[in-house]
Amino acid sequence: MIEISPLGIIIKDSGLVISAISGGLALLSSLIRMAVLDMEKMKDIKERLKEQQKIIKEATKNGHVKKAQKAQEELMKLTIENLKHGMKPMIYTIIPFILIFGWLK
Repeated sequence: MIEISPLGIIIKDSGLVISAISGGLALLSSLIRMAVLDMEKMKDIKERLKEQQKIIKEATKNGHVKKAQKAQEELMKLTIENLKHGMKPMIYTIIPFILIFGWLK
């Protein structure tokens, strides 16, 4: 239930409040993710990861151990780079989330 009074809008339904807060947090998270992430770089890294996986698969199939190991090392470097880049938005969203969830308690 929503009431409008001279002091402002009063929302008495806690489910509505939680829904509004969760929707706001989801929107905030999405906007920050779009602003912070370089999607072209992420796409490039994912393509390079797929290439390395194919190289590893072919090398192991053909018995080229050194080639497979070298490709595995490159795969690990790319995976770490991908994880670092993907964690950037969390740095910006963790503080507002902690504050809002702390306030909800």
